[in-house]
Amino acid sequence: GWLKAESDKQLKVDRLGVWIAEDVSFNKDAKDIRKLRQTRLAFAQELNLSLIVTKEALALKELLKGSDEADEFTYIAAREYYGNKNYKLALPLFDLLTLKTSESKLVTKWSILAQNLTLDIYNQAKDYPSIMKQVALWKGLEGQKIDKKYKTDFTNFDKIAIQAEFENAAKLG
Repeated sequence: GWLKAESDKQLKVDRLGVWIAEDVSFNKDAKDIRKLRQTRLAFAQELNLSLIVTKEALALKELLKGSDEADEFTYIAAREYYGNKNYKLALPLFDLLTLKTSESKLVTKWSILAQNLTLDIYNQAKDYPSIMKQVALWKGLEGQKIDKKYKTDFTNFDKIAIQAEFENAAKLG
């Protein structure tokens, strides 16, 4: 239909926004709304429309609440905030992912990415106690069955904690 025929991506984003609002107001099926939101999100990412990216990612996170699929959209919203240096909004979303892993003992792509960016935020702020606390959250996961591709991250977390302890001690004098 129209979406495939139209070449102007900004117009597609705008029109999808109208369709989503209409579908929500008419209580349309969540699967249909999800498809529209994901399509709008993809176009917004291509066009670097940060507000729309976060709006749609957060809406998809809520739509998929309680499922593992929600993690991807939680990460996308948090990453968008992080990219705009809005760490106050990014950290609570990253925390949702890192705490979920800490509690479930299940390491995922999204939780590893969230953990790395959380540590980066604390490092930029030179908040060494938070770095040590964040690494400690995952300390007990080392004995779990962890995909090989994440093993390096765990080794790096230990190095980061040691460096943070050193920096913190130097800072305290």
